[in-house]
Amino acid sequence: MWVQDCPDSLDCVEKIPMGVYYIDNDFSIRWANEAAAQLGDRDWQGKQGQFCYELITGEEAPCEDCPVAQTLEDGRLHVSEKTMPWGDIWNLISVPTFGADGRQLGAIEIVSDVTAQISEYKRAAELLKRQRERLKTQIEIIKYLQAHYAMDDADFMNSPEAVTEAVVHTLESSAARFW
Repeated sequence: MWVQDCPDSLDCVEKIPMGVYYIDNDFSIRWANEAAAQLGDRDWQGKQGQFCYELITGEEAPCEDCPVAQTLEDGRLHVSEKTMPWGDIWNLISVPTFGADGRQLGAIEIVSDVTAQISEYKRAAELLKRQRERLKTQIEIIKYLQAHYAMDDADFMNSPEAVTEAVVHTLESSAARFW
């Protein structure tokens, strides 16, 4: 998107496909884009000025490790990942806002739902763990075959019975599950 395509900066922010909240120094939501309203299926009608923690999570105080609270305290950018009460996982970025006089006015919080990405990551990590276990078993089989072959002058690898015996021995001795 080019600047000339979006002369009104608020209109540009409205088009961002992530939740964007403007939160003032007392945690009141002063503005939120449409994507923010869709996160967590919240009804935003008439909710301007409500505390962010009440509206978003239903809590009575700012969330533990709240990046907005940290930003309001120190005037710096903060990032965190939070599991919401309904199970979604959100990536939260809080950026301070300042007036022309340099006084901190609040924070912009940018929110993205990363639940699907985290689920995929966990699935991939579990798959990698299983693959490592298989590889470990295969390495044990190879070690046994090498040791057995080194002990015998016979052509061990040409004997299907010997290979089968070695594999069974390795699997039984390591208590490994093979596929």
